[in-house]
Amino acid sequence: MWEYNNTDELYHYGVLGMKWGHRKARNEAIRNARLARKKRDSRIQDNYWKNLEGIERKYKRGQSISGKDAAREEALDNKTTKDWAKSKAIMKSEIAKAKANYKKNVSMSKKSIDDAKSIVKEAKSRYKQTQKQFNKDYNNYVKNARYTSIEAAQMGADIANKSSSEYTKAKSNYDKARANYKKIKKNL
Repeated sequence: MWEYNNTDELYHYGVLGMKWGHRKARNEAIRNARLARKKRDSRIQDNYWKNLEGIERKYKRGQSISGKDAAREEALDNKTTKDWAKSKAIMKSEIAKAKANYKKNVSMSKKSIDDAKSIVKEAKSRYKQTQKQFNKDYNNYVKNARYTSIEAAQMGADIANKSSSEYTKAKSNYDKARANYKKIKKNL
């Protein structure tokens, strides 16, 4: 899990069996929300400086500005502050959505595993049941085939074949269910 290289730096390679899927998606969504906020904030800041420059352009350095332009500057400051607050609220809602989506995915994965477990359990019990029935039918056929007529032996063979095909189907269903369960558990 932890390993030193030749320069005595410690590297972490993860734990065997560690699952990376859902957390990675959540963290990526959160990172994207923060990057989007930075972009929005930089646009707000650029717009603020551009508008402020437009207001102050007609005045020389050190010259006081008129009351009307001072009110425009104050309105611009208030608008910019509200835009930043709105940008922060958007980021928080996107992060909340990412976290909710993560919780939903984890619960769905756990539910999928539980469902797959129950399917495997059911398929296994059906497989065992058909195996017992096949053995019983086959033994009856073998015992009775020696002492009965050809028609009775043929009927016994048909019953044993039917039981055998049910057994084969149940076994393949059980194997498929086990494979699906392992795949779902691996991808969690």
